Amino acid sequence: MTTSLPLVEVFILSYNRSEYILQTIDSVLGQTYPRLKIIVSDNSSRDEVEQKIQSYADKDKVTYLRRRPTLPALTHFNTIFAEATSEYFMVFHDDDVMLPDAVSKLVSAIEKDPRLAAVGGNALVLEEDRFTKNLFDPMLTEDRTLTRCEELADHYLDSSKGHVPFPSYLYRRAKIANLKMIFKEGQKHADVSFYLKPANKVLYCGSKALSCTIGATC
Repeated sequence: MTTSLPLVEVFILSYNRSEYILQTIDSVLGQTYPRLKIIVSDNSSRDEVEQKIQSYADKDKVTYLRRRPTLPALTHFNTIFAEATSEYFMVFHDDDVMLPDAVSKLVSAIEKDPRLAAVGGNALVLEEDRFTKNLFDPMLTEDRTLTRCEELADHYLDSSKGHVPFPSYLYRRAKIANLKMIFKEGQKHADVSFYLKPANKVLYCGSKALSCTIGATC
């Protein structure tokens, strides 16, 4: 039964980038996983994103949050980590799209192992509206379970080992409670230093593409 499946919150982060926001939202609405709550967290200084998604918010399919005043980037991430209430949640970007079975596969993976703090997968590169067969990280050729922060750090330091893109992660909220991105710990790589914390609680990195990222980065 659908009601027996865990609820997954998908937070879509947006900042003055309305070009792909509808494509992003549609990809989440099109997921095969039936129990989703979609929240657009709009940290924009302009109104284009709010205007563009108004029809979605009016239909109760999407919860819209406008951050006023705008938040520093890391504060925005940390705010979402604090606001998540479901057992599992994702922090997705407004220029990426999910493949239809992305959430189903992530939930299936994390449900198999209660030790897991987060699971993630590879991505295909999306060039504007054209899907490509190019992987975000072609060096990620096999599924891996990481149990120590040193293992994850090694994946970022050694390009031959590969790593999954940030927006592909599904988090188990109980395992990352009270963790934050802190600028002084990683500077511009604060996302990497953040992952070294839950890596001690086990991360799962899947090699198969679950999403598409526009351009070569997430």
